[in-house]
Amino acid sequence: MKKPAFKIGPHIIALLIFILIPVFYFPSMFQGKEISQSDMKGYLGMAKEITDFRDETGEEALWTNSMFSGMPAYLINMRTPFNIFGKINQVFSFQAGRPAIHIFLYMFGFYILLLLFGMNPWLGIIGGIAYGFSSYFFIILEPGHITKAIALGYLPMIIGSVYYSFRSNFVVGAILTSVFLGLQIVVNHLQITYYTLLIILIFGIFELVEVIKNNDLGKFTKIVGTLLIGVVLSISVNLVNFWSVSDYSEYSLRGPSELTSSSHDKTSGLDKSYATGWSYGLGETFNLLIPNFKGGASSILMADEDSETFKFLSKSSSKQQAMQIINQNAYFFTQYWGNQPGTSGPVYIGAVIVFLFVFGMFFMKGRIKWWLFTVVVFSILLSWGKNFMFLTDFFLDYFPGYNKFRTVSMILIMTEFAMPLLAILAINKLILGDFTKKEFQAAFKNSLIMVGGISLLFALFPAISDLSSEKDKLLIDQGASDLVNAIREDRSALLRADAFRSLIFVLIAAALLYSFFLKKVKLSYFYILLGLIILIDLWPVNKRYLNDENFVRKSVAKTPYQPNEADLEIMKDKELYYRVFDMTQGDPFASSRASYFHKSIGGYHGAKMRRYQEVFDHHIKEGIDEDVLNMLNTKYLIQRDQNSGKVLAVQRSGNLGNAWFVSNYELVRDADEEIQIIGQLNPSNTVSIDNRFENYVEGQKLISDPNSSIELVDYAPNKLVYDYSTTSHQIAVFSDIYYPKGWVASINGEEVPYFRVNYILRGIIVPPGSGSIVFEFKPNSYFIGSKISTAASVIVILLILGIALTEIGVLKLKFLNSEKD
Repeated sequence: MKKPAFKIGPHIIALLIFILIPVFYFPSMFQGKEISQSDMKGYLGMAKEITDFRDETGEEALWTNSMFSGMPAYLINMRTPFNIFGKINQVFSFQAGRPAIHIFLYMFGFYILLLLFGMNPWLGIIGGIAYGFSSYFFIILEPGHITKAIALGYLPMIIGSVYYSFRSNFVVGAILTSVFLGLQIVVNHLQITYYTLLIILIFGIFELVEVIKNNDLGKFTKIVGTLLIGVVLSISVNLVNFWSVSDYSEYSLRGPSELTSSSHDKTSGLDKSYATGWSYGLGETFNLLIPNFKGGASSILMADEDSETFKFLSKSSSKQQAMQIINQNAYFFTQYWGNQPGTSGPVYIGAVIVFLFVFGMFFMKGRIKWWLFTVVVFSILLSWGKNFMFLTDFFLDYFPGYNKFRTVSMILIMTEFAMPLLAILAINKLILGDFTKKEFQAAFKNSLIMVGGISLLFALFPAISDLSSEKDKLLIDQGASDLVNAIREDRSALLRADAFRSLIFVLIAAALLYSFFLKKVKLSYFYILLGLIILIDLWPVNKRYLNDENFVRKSVAKTPYQPNEADLEIMKDKELYYRVFDMTQGDPFASSRASYFHKSIGGYHGAKMRRYQEVFDHHIKEGIDEDVLNMLNTKYLIQRDQNSGKVLAVQRSGNLGNAWFVSNYELVRDADEEIQIIGQLNPSNTVSIDNRFENYVEGQKLISDPNSSIELVDYAPNKLVYDYSTTSHQIAVFSDIYYPKGWVASINGEEVPYFRVNYILRGIIVPPGSGSIVFEFKPNSYFIGSKISTAASVIVILLILGIALTEIGVLKLKFLNSEKD
């Protein structure tokens, strides 16, 4: 008998295709260039102190004072001593391979999913291309959402492993789930992990209903129990991340506010207005089929000389002046006319994939179809956010964890997963021939009429969609109605062109499908043609938003910021530790430029401390409170001279230093009172203290000592050492942020309690005498969690080796049996 052969060839071909496609897409990578990514630039600013400390000492800082006057480093840059998933993931964090390596991971992840679903490698390749080239997955690479991209690559592997547990080997499936989930968790993009679990939850509900029908709850329980063990193991390996983030979330924007103002907007996590700031418009959902349904990206302007807008402006001015008007008033002349504050591009899944998904809805049978359909509908409805508050309110108020995440439109990644999967499952059924002629023709006709019909409708009558924008009203109020009409003509042309484009791809895909059904196209050609059609559909749309223009010289990419004259002047000051307020960046809470060079009171991060944000909103954003800047030890302002335009360093004289003594305090009953009173007290001699901390000062005889002193003598981001001298009991106030989950205070080597003062700062009762006060950051989440993580990593390694040895043994046994035959 002929020896069985393991067909490795198709898998090698798949890997080569997944490598070559991004190589050809990003030729600039091989011309000595790297992609310029705004968020990566921001990341380098926020992580500068952390990475510098690691390079100098070999230790983890775990805290940084370069942003927001201090915050944990957990969600910025943190390494654990040994995490097996972290070691594996370093491959996909490789700087030189970006962004091609992330496109590879998208496609490879979906390929693994389809193999676990029992698909052949050729369909796996097609599915990998369909998933990996979804426009949003490319768009997020332009600003540098690296952790999100990697998490999206692992998403299909996790779901494939769960499916494999239910349909094949539940032990192997659970181990694979543990590995892939662990890899996703280690990149620390918990929002994508949350959406991954939502997809699995919906799958589990459909499975549960089925087993209840079949009275087979025991098997379901066994599978779920084994999977939960795998999940616990993956969490254990990543315990440092989970524990640290869990500790921090209570104090971050993800935690509840104690302020009662705008209570209608509050949740136990993010404020509703903040969480739903980027909500997909109802009409914008057609972007899944027609990329320019709402104009694409807000950064693209209607600056083409053939546009009606340009022609209109050119009537009353020169072409050069018309272009200048457009560039200087970009807000009005952007191609995007949806209702999001701005967007880098649409979520375009592809006309071919949408057509095949709808075909699958008519063609497929069983609960898998309804699972994927539910995922699509569920994610679209929730992506509407503030445009569909009935459902959004329910989830923000009652669904566990949902209110911890912002940008609700991101949930469309669930649709970007489900549509290609059902499309490929439908193609697989077509190839297997498990259907009647009537079933195929009905599904084909219905899907072509629906998807092709929608495309044709908008191609012929683009005005039936809403071509208006809120910004149009401003122009109309200024008497520019004719200009608005020209802008809307351009919007109509954009929509019409892409609607016709989608229609053409739908018709091509339909023709290929029907030709294969009639056996006019061989299977091998069908695979090739279908993959090419999908790729040709998605490739040029992605090129609109991520292309060679996004690449710069490596030297430029690796140096995110250049110091200006003000930075250089401030850096001459060799005082150990002071803060800087950069007022030249517009929103100081949306830029980490100052953090790259200084200890900044501003910064850039989506999970800053809530109380710090509230102080900024009440005492800096609405009008600068000098006393608040003083208590934050703000020594320098960076300002732009209104006459010369030069950037200047302005030294302030009122900053209170790193620490100071006070003997007076005001007890406040709640956060509402305290947020107001810190703007009324003189922080140099009086502090506010919440009633909850009254026991720290109760009974203390606080007496002012004009000769007392306290001075910072040694600085590290995770350790602050002060020398002090006083002849009386006093409150030492430190211009650092109060965070009790890790900071440990000691006086002359003996640990002492500390408490919150002035809403956000630290305070300690200091007895008479002299010596040293030390604040050291030693969170249990890191030091204890690391030990558990190491032990769990060893278990994972043993399990992987066990699977590998078992599979090798099975293959060897099959080979020996075939030899006997």
